[in-house]
Amino acid sequence: MFALVSALLLGQVLGQAVTPPNSKASSSRLWSTSSAATWNNSYLIGNGRLGGAVPGNIASELVYINEDSFWSGEFIYRVNQDARSYMPEMQQLIRDGRVVEATNLADIAYTGTPLSARHYDTLATWEITMNHSSKATNGSYERYLDIDDATSGVYYDIAGTSYSREYIASQPAGVLAVRIASNTTGAVSLQAHIRRAPDGSLNRFEDYSRRVGNDTMVMGGNDASYPGIQFSAGTRVVAKGGSVYAIGDTVVVDHADEAWLYLQSWTTYRKDDPEAAVLSDLAAIEKTYPEIRVEHLADYQSFAHRMDPFWGSKYTTNINVEMNYWPALVTNLADLQGPLDDLIAATREKGTNVSETMYGVNNGGWVLHHNTDMWGDAAPQDNYIYSTWWASAAPWMVSHQMEKYRFTGDTTYLRNVYPNLKSAAQFFVGFLSDYEGYKVVNPTISPENAYFPPNDNTTAVAITLGATMDTELLWELFNSIKEANELLHLGDDAFVAQLEALEAKLPPYRENYFGGLQEWIHDYQEVRLASIDHLSPLWAAYPGNQITSYNMTLHGSASGGWGTAWCTALSGRFFRPDWATHCVTHLLGTQLQPDSLLNNGAPSEFQADANYGMPAGMMELLVQSHESVSTAGSSSGYSPSPPSYGGSSANQTLTAAFTGDVNKAPLIRLLPALPEAFAAAGGGGYVSGLRARGGFEVGIVWDAKGGLVSADITSLIGGTAYVTLGDTPIGQSNGTAVKADGAGSGVFLKLMTKAGQSYAVTNA
Repeated sequence: MFALVSALLLGQVLGQAVTPPNSKASSSRLWSTSSAATWNNSYLIGNGRLGGAVPGNIASELVYINEDSFWSGEFIYRVNQDARSYMPEMQQLIRDGRVVEATNLADIAYTGTPLSARHYDTLATWEITMNHSSKATNGSYERYLDIDDATSGVYYDIAGTSYSREYIASQPAGVLAVRIASNTTGAVSLQAHIRRAPDGSLNRFEDYSRRVGNDTMVMGGNDASYPGIQFSAGTRVVAKGGSVYAIGDTVVVDHADEAWLYLQSWTTYRKDDPEAAVLSDLAAIEKTYPEIRVEHLADYQSFAHRMDPFWGSKYTTNINVEMNYWPALVTNLADLQGPLDDLIAATREKGTNVSETMYGVNNGGWVLHHNTDMWGDAAPQDNYIYSTWWASAAPWMVSHQMEKYRFTGDTTYLRNVYPNLKSAAQFFVGFLSDYEGYKVVNPTISPENAYFPPNDNTTAVAITLGATMDTELLWELFNSIKEANELLHLGDDAFVAQLEALEAKLPPYRENYFGGLQEWIHDYQEVRLASIDHLSPLWAAYPGNQITSYNMTLHGSASGGWGTAWCTALSGRFFRPDWATHCVTHLLGTQLQPDSLLNNGAPSEFQADANYGMPAGMMELLVQSHESVSTAGSSSGYSPSPPSYGGSSANQTLTAAFTGDVNKAPLIRLLPALPEAFAAAGGGGYVSGLRARGGFEVGIVWDAKGGLVSADITSLIGGTAYVTLGDTPIGQSNGTAVKADGAGSGVFLKLMTKAGQSYAVTNA
């Protein structure tokens, strides 16, 4: 039966004419009529471990290959041996306002030795050289990336002969694969090779490169560091018709009807003998390309089809890694958060040692600074005054784990990750110090921003104590632990009481000199750095949930790239569709590559965070669930006191709840900030398969004015939720009422659900 199915699938593919892909007619494709002139405009494919950037050259294709464990070496211990002894002096200098002296001391006593952790590197280029002209005829060239089936392709015609190449990165098969076909018998002739250098020209760090049999070549070596990472990559070619043979370290195909190329790579991070693993995997491929493609499609679409939207290399931990995972939960991909959990585990292991040896905190706490690597390096990275002296990454990272519980209701998962939260808090129990009656982080910064010291408008400094973002992160962390302890009946009450005592002494929120939320503990004059995208003091509004419709404060904006993505999310949280319109159009118009839509990310080739962060921000325009309604009649969580927002208390019928409360129900807010221009452009629209906190799945249909047509809300685990439409703050009753069969109607509609139960919500 397997052979019969294989033959049928093969016959289906080989029997098809090679025709123009007509990507213009597809709503799921990015496409171009020319090959990519730069890496940034290549189309990207990947399976989580292997990745390829496909430029789509006609005759000399160079697919840039990444393997996620190919770093510059093994773990190196970089904690400054004098940091612990000089920490009290640094702290006192900051308390005394002698921040320039503190900066000079931190330059040599705080920074890691050496300054930099390991770095990631591109593995190789996969060279596919076609034996035909490099010029397409009749304007026939087209390349595409299809986000519905996770394929990339190239089509062109040369002197009446049509050619196509299709690229996939198969997770089930664990390989990259290419199918090359022609409409003319015997027209496929090529040479295939893998070279270490990213430009395909130089032999860079290759220790061997050779043929294996008649259809395979393999190359590899060491990354040139000590102790190093060994790597290997190989390609195998299978052809229909013609001949396949190898010369030197190149596989040659002559006059075939069709060719399938496979690429595999491993390093010693996962395999003791990468070369043997590569050759074994390539030799073991028995399935045809069509069969591999079918499995690839089923695997990819099992994730991609959960949500249906209408709108058609080190790890930086002070925003970028976190932003990459912002869309995972709301877009129904919670099961893809595993790599982040693995990174948290690695940094906790290393960060526990850094906590003790650098800060003298040996109570089981762990610390993470603004950057890490594959090994979980937790020492300070670089010597950049705007980012290096920040020790608050762990609270941000573990907030993703608490959020996963909120979306899924998975108490087993929460129990498993609770030690990460507790250990992150233990570091601050031991490290917080006193300043003017408050407990503060000292030293610290507000990520990648600077200020002028008092009476000095020329010297930009960043080092400080008690930055607002630290307060926000610690508030969220301490109250998450309080909430988890009560939910899971952990009996960790003594530790929770210790956190509550510290929390009560965190600095309050204050208004700054131009009416916004103060970024530092004192109202310093901000240095207007041209590249500031960090909206650090607004973390509590997004991705945090402390600033809500119930206690809204003032806000700001960002310049571009991932900062624009953050601005879009905040536009949703602050109910400002006008801002959202500006942010989205600015990103699409000025911050993305024209063909690939990859974020420019200068000076790097490409920064993924904006491409992930913007979808998360756009989801905040459609549905929100970060707010909670108290089911106990009052709010119990501590909250610093930013300026309030909302109506008089006489109109309040519901009370907000915050992190730390267990007697609460999520508020599902439908269409809180959908720009009317976006709705009108599509003549209305829909989204399905979104997830809301509390274990709910949400689909929404809206009209051309952005008004609600209907919403479907399905309870996956049972429980209570409230539903509201638009931007009515919790506690007010003057909004638009909604209704659902069996639940009545109201501005805040209460749903008391059972697992599997669905509600159709419409205007009342």
